[in-house]
Amino acid sequence: MCEKILDLLNKKVRLCNLKVMFNEIMNCFDEDEKELFQIVLDKRQFLSDIAREKGINKSSMLRRFDKLILKASCVLIELRFDEDRLEREYKGLLQLKN
Repeated sequence: MCEKILDLLNKKVRLCNLKVMFNEIMNCFDEDEKELFQIVLDKRQFLSDIAREKGINKSSMLRRFDKLILKASCVLIELRFDEDRLEREYKGLLQLKN
């Protein structure tokens, strides 16, 4: 029983950390970047499709999104959530739905 409780608490801590990571990433973006990031998360479309809908050149959209990814990566590294730690702590915790 104690093992089950500890497992649930560990999952809760990891989920809280995800929330903190997301908030910190969103805080590093300006308003246009937040809007683009949210569109990408919400629509789950190809960047070329989003670019077409917004009337933006595909290569410009790619550059903008690459900038978002770089900024988000820097925030995660500052929070000490590098790729190895994310893989170790979050692999299998969440399943992404299509």
